[in-house]
Amino acid sequence: MILDTIDSLARYAAAIPGLAVAGAFIADPATAALPPGRYELRDGLYALVQEYRCAPAAEKRWEIHRERHDLQFIVSGEECIGWSAALVDPEAYDPARDIAFGDEVLSPTDLRLSAGHFAFFFALEAHRPGIIAPGAGDSARTVRKIVVKLPAR
Repeated sequence: MILDTIDSLARYAAAIPGLAVAGAFIADPATAALPPGRYELRDGLYALVQEYRCAPAAEKRWEIHRERHDLQFIVSGEECIGWSAALVDPEAYDPARDIAFGDEVLSPTDLRLSAGHFAFFFALEAHRPGIIAPGAGDSARTVRKIVVKLPAR
């Protein structure tokens, strides 16, 4: 897992294939105005532009992906994302969606992200996005996010 600001994304690009493509998409001023949806990029990458209201942690589930890494960039708002190196006893894996859910992880950590921050989750790292950040005002609970899915090669 990597947690940093978007201004520092380039320092990781040499080590992670596709990260430069993801960073260029996020940095493009036109991207911020795109409506929610899926956008195909090059080199097998795609982006999901999302807008949603955060919820209490008890309403969110842990997830893992096997075939893709997640780059989650906060455009506006603020959220906590849970992270763990391992999901204990995941439910059945859905290969079409590249996802498995579960309720128990080992040594969870909460990450707090606001506009301009990103979290990069490697395949098989458990994460739980969309959690209300403690003390966040009502307007900060609505998040606009870009999630780029990168092949785990």
